[in-house]
Formats: sequence, C-alpha cells, structure tokens
Amino acid sequence: MLYRSTDAETFKKVNKIFINDTVAQLIELKEIIGKEHFAAAADLAHQVKGAASAVGGGEFAGVCSKLEVAAEAGDREKAEDLLESGNKAFSRLRKAIQIAIEKSGEGASN
Repeated sequence: MLYRSTDAETFKKVNKIFINDTVAQLIELKEIIGKEHFAAAADLAHQVKGAASAVGGGEFAGVCSKLEVAAEAGDREKAEDLLESGNKAFSRLRKAIQIAIEKSGEGASN
C-alpha cells in the first residue's frame, strides 16, 4: 500500500523526490555492482530499501533487501539479477505512484 499523506501537495512532493532519487540510485547501483564495489552496493541497496518502505513500496523494498544481502556476500551474478528484478519492481511502483498522484490532484480540484 502506498504511503498517503492527507495533504495532496506533500504526497506529490515526497513521491516525486522518491522517484527522482531512486532513478539515480538504481543507475549508481548498476555502476558499482559492475565495478564489484560490493560494500557500497550493499549500503546503497539498504538506503533504497528504506526509502521504498517509507513510501509503501513493499515489493520493491523486498527485492532491495535481497540485493543488499547478495552484495554483502559479494555475489555479482545474483546482485545483477536482483537489480534487474528491482528495476522491474520499481517501474511498477512508479506507475502506481504516478496514478496516485494524478488521483490526489483530482481530489484537490473538486
């Protein structure tokens, strides 16, 4: 379930920041996993997991949790596979957030 603020503007701002930050973080994760900087990848996956949890992105947070564990273990292949799964889960979450933002705007104009 997506985090919902009673204030439509706050909801929109928080989620737009989450989306923008996460896009950049997923790109960074791909780069640092490719360079086998696993400690940095685990730390970043942990940060993304927390942000996803804060906005109600349980599926995405779960993938990030597994990615964090794979990075801690230095398992590049698994980390790359989980990053791909994470990108797909984030795409679904982003669509859900965008729909929720649109709906929150509708409610504010009525």
